[in-house]
Amino acid sequence: NFFMKDEFKGKTIILGVPNHFGLPDRFKENLEYLGFEVLLIKYPHKSPIISLKDIIIHNYKKIFKKDRTHKGKIKTQLTETCHLQQLSELQSKKDYALLIRPDMFGKKVVQKIKNLSNYTVAYQWDGIERYPEVKNYIDFFDKFYVFDINDTIHNNSVIPLTNFYFDDLIQGNQSYEYDVYFVGSYFKDRFESLLKLTDFFDANGLRVNFLLTGPKDMIVKPYKGKQLIQHVSGISFTENLYLLKKSKIILDFNNDVHYGISLRTFEAVGYKKKLITTNPLVKYFDFYHPANIYVIEDDNFTGLKEFLAIPYQDLPIEIVEKYSFTNWLKNVLQIEPHYKITIPYGTKD
Repeated sequence: NFFMKDEFKGKTIILGVPNHFGLPDRFKENLEYLGFEVLLIKYPHKSPIISLKDIIIHNYKKIFKKDRTHKGKIKTQLTETCHLQQLSELQSKKDYALLIRPDMFGKKVVQKIKNLSNYTVAYQWDGIERYPEVKNYIDFFDKFYVFDINDTIHNNSVIPLTNFYFDDLIQGNQSYEYDVYFVGSYFKDRFESLLKLTDFFDANGLRVNFLLTGPKDMIVKPYKGKQLIQHVSGISFTENLYLLKKSKIILDFNNDVHYGISLRTFEAVGYKKKLITTNPLVKYFDFYHPANIYVIEDDNFTGLKEFLAIPYQDLPIEIVEKYSFTNWLKNVLQIEPHYKITIPYGTKD
């Protein structure tokens, strides 16, 4: 086993992660597995209530100015006091600080974190141009990483870096309960593609586990007498990973607002799953193998039936280790990574 439990024993880290789907605890658990003492910046127990006035301002800016940031700014202001209180209780400097989506934290909070850390890094796993407020945060950090390589065009101080898979949950054999797994949010155009795939998988005798959040009345439709697509109000990231491990194949839909590779792709690498994706960028990577990854283009399923019949091909261990959270973290913190992670394609024309 190439994962080094307690490899960072004795090291301390301040961690800030958006309060989505249990992600803060998921990061914390993997860091603790590696031996870190983690100070997690916790959110208030109750989500901040945004005033009607600010909801109206947000909707106006979103519709007429294509600016989606107002609601986030107000939420950030409301949680800032809570975060500053937690940081004020720290007695000593920590070795590191890692912030995911730093623009979701107040500037006073980020400055305080920087003052309390010997080395402070950020990872923007949503596009900078989608959330431009983050441009005002870049200078706070010793290193600032982005997953969308297009963000490097206008911001030459940011560093492109892929996503990863959490490697503390890798151990243990998992029995399969499903053939194909997907979890995501409802989007009308994507739902049409999902229905076509559901039809294809059902016709070929595959068991699917498709979970969607969003408008229940749009999602819950008996499909040829079968309820193959389930509506869920929410699912934690850890629960998602356990469900993923019980499936042979992961389904991934590319989000056109990004030019990068999703976490699901790297989870397929780490957990030895076959992947069906609409993202053609996967073909540039060293983990790409036509027996393991099928790329859907223009809703064309040519060759998909043959792909489903081919067994999974094991990847070289160095490729699997390369995209682990442990190796990703070493790249981010610049602690002698086993493998340097690079993005193998250029910016979008």
